Amino acid sequence: MTENNTLIVGEEDISIGSGGHHHDLARGGPVQAAGQASIHDGKWLALNNASGHYKPYGPSAKAAALNAFRKAGFQAENIEYTEYGP
Repeated sequence: MTENNTLIVGEEDISIGSGGHHHDLARGGPVQAAGQASIHDGKWLALNNASGHYKPYGPSAKAAALNAFRKAGFQAENIEYTEYGP
């Protein structure tokens, strides 16, 4: 999620093992949250803060990510969230 609250989601192509880099999605700009989301058949299943570039962590990064997905119309109940430390 960018600094101005824009949710940007990219698709990972598991057949080649990489879906691009999320710092490319944000064009290298500042973000409030970054990581990986697991979405299957339109259902949001899991979220984490795994990011080698931005290294977001803590309650504010988690809240920003959850709120961004809620605003995009995803249900946030029972979402598995994994946080990796700084």
